[in-house]
Parts: sequence; C-alpha cells; structure tokens
Amino acid sequence: MLQRIAQKIASALKKAAPDQDEESLCYGIQSFISDFSSVMALLIFSIVYGNILETLVFLICFMFLRRYTGGYHADSHLRCFLTTVLCYLGNVAAATLLSGISLTALGIISGALALGSLALVVRYAPHIHKNHPLTVRECKLYGHISRMVTVGLLALAAVLLLCSQKKLALYVLMSVVTTASTLILAVILDKRARPSKKGGEA
Repeated sequence: MLQRIAQKIASALKKAAPDQDEESLCYGIQSFISDFSSVMALLIFSIVYGNILETLVFLICFMFLRRYTGGYHADSHLRCFLTTVLCYLGNVAAATLLSGISLTALGIISGALALGSLALVVRYAPHIHKNHPLTVRECKLYGHISRMVTVGLLALAAVLLLCSQKKLALYVLMSVVTTASTLILAVILDKRARPSKKGGEA
C-alpha cells in the first residue's frame, strides 16, 4: 500500500519535473512517509507515558547523530517502523529503570555506556548504505562530525545529570547508545552477508 501511494506521488512529481528519476523519487517518498509514521507513533506513545519533552529530545538527538553515523536499515518500511517503536519502548523502559537507582550507580553505568558508544562511533562511523553512497571526502567529513556530535551529546548528558535532570540526561544518553547499537548491528550484518555473497558467486 505504501509503495502504491509513493508511486502515484512520484509519477505526479515526475510530470512536473521530468529531469528527476522516478525510482529515486518513489524511494524518497516512501522513506519520508515511513519516517513520519514512526515519529507520529513515538509522539503518541510519549503522550501515553507522559514524557513528551524527553521523547522530543531523544528524537532530535538520535536523528541528528544518525544522519552522520548511518547504521542499520530494515529491509522493509514495516520492519523499520516496528524496529523504531521497539527501540523507543526499550529506551523508555531503560530510562525508567535507571532513573530509580542512586546517582553514583547511575554515573558508573552511564559512563560505561558512554565510553562504549563513543568507541563504536569512532571505530565504525560512518556506515555507508547502498542507497546513500558517500565520496571519500564525505566519509571523512561525516566521521569527523559523528565524533564531534557524539562527544557533544555525551557532555550534554553529563551536565544534565549533574544538574539532577536524570530523565533528560538518560534520554540524551540513550539516543547515543541507540545510534551506536544500530551502527554495530549494521557492521555485523554486513560481515555476515559478505561470505554468503562470495559463496553464491563461486
């Protein structure tokens, strides 16, 4: 259904702009509708859980950082939607659990998560997706921006934690952890796919 809607919109846009590639337009429209649906679903959940501000902070941080790091992409828009919702619900559960522990314990756990996430971003970002190829120069730029943004978000989380804004700090931290998790997942899946691809060619 999503593909049919996107195809109709792409066909209409193609008539208005003949120099545009219809397939690329269709993919972009599908991605936009899928992303919009995911964001709206998370905002609805945030109203239910009463954490609208925290959710907005999480979305802004996650989407901005992931733009430069790249990461796991589901092979269908439905899977993408479900993965996004499940990740968000997992973050809500983690934030609720961690916000109830002592500040010292929270600092230790947060520090470990922060260092682990930073190490993954430094090592693997950016992850290049086939639908979003990058030049060598862009790869270097994206890698540099990824590291800077990650450090900035982790510093923001630390400041919020010191200011006793536990929940906000945790949602900022979890945006980085989630990004790093999707990044390493993409790397693992790529490595698993390579041997089977070579075997198929042989």
